[in-house]
Amino acid sequence: MCIYGVTQIGTGSLGPSRFLPDLLITLQVIKPALVFLTGTWFVLYWVNRHTTTAPLMSRVLLLLLLLGFVAIVDSIVEAAYLAIPKKEEFASSGCCTDAFGVQSRSSKLLSEGLLGEDYRPWLSGAYYLVNAGMSLALAGYALLPRWRQSGACLVPLGLGALVSLAVNFAFLMEIAAPALLHSPYHHCPYDLVPLVPESVVAIALFVVGCFSAGWACLAVWLGSCPETKPFLGQEITKLVYLALFGYAGSVAMLWLELRLA
Repeated sequence: MCIYGVTQIGTGSLGPSRFLPDLLITLQVIKPALVFLTGTWFVLYWVNRHTTTAPLMSRVLLLLLLLGFVAIVDSIVEAAYLAIPKKEEFASSGCCTDAFGVQSRSSKLLSEGLLGEDYRPWLSGAYYLVNAGMSLALAGYALLPRWRQSGACLVPLGLGALVSLAVNFAFLMEIAAPALLHSPYHHCPYDLVPLVPESVVAIALFVVGCFSAGWACLAVWLGSCPETKPFLGQEITKLVYLALFGYAGSVAMLWLELRLA
C-alpha cells in the first residue's frame, strides 16, 4: 500500500477507525497553519525587539496565545489519531492511483468549476501566469519603498498569495504529479516524495514564497506604529525578497522538471 493508501485506513469502517481519515485531513490543514502562525509570531517578535519601549508586546502575546491554542488543538487531534486502533481496516482501493483517479477529487472539482471541463491547458497557463505575476508584483514591492509600509498596497499581495495557493494545489495534483510520475491517471502528490524527491524542493520553495508574502502583509498590518516606522520597511523588504526567491525558484524548478520528465 502506498502513502495515500495508508492515509485512507478506516474509510468505510463501522468502528472507531472510521474517524481516522477525517482526523488526518484535519492534521494536514492544522500543521501548515501552525507553521504559518509560528512564522507570523516570530516576525512580529523580531520587529518588537528592535524597538525601545516594546509597543507591540500586547499583539505579540495575543498571537502567542492563538499559536498555543492551535498547537493544543493539533496535539489533541494527533493524539486521537494515534490512540484509535487501526485494526487492519484499509480503504477499499488499496492504491492511491484509484483513489486519486476518482471524479470527486477536490483538485479536479476546483479546476472544472473555475476553468471548465477542458481545464488542463487553462490550468497550466494559470499556473505560470499567477506565479509570474506574483514574482513581478514582489519585485515591484521590493523596488518601490513607499509600498513597503502601506497596508492598503499590500492587500493585492496577500490576495495573490491566496490565489496562488489554490492554483498551485490544483496544478500539482492535476498536471505536475501525473507528468512527473509518468502515469497520466496517477494524481497522488504523496508518491512524489519517494519517486521524484527533487520536486519536493520546488514545492518547499513555493511554500516559503507564499508564507513569506503572507508574513510581509501581516508584519505591516500588525507591526505598524510610530516606533517601528523607521526600520519596518527594511524588515518587510527582507520578507519580500525571500518570497520572490521562493516563487521564482519554485516555478523555474518545476518547469525544468516537467521539461525533463
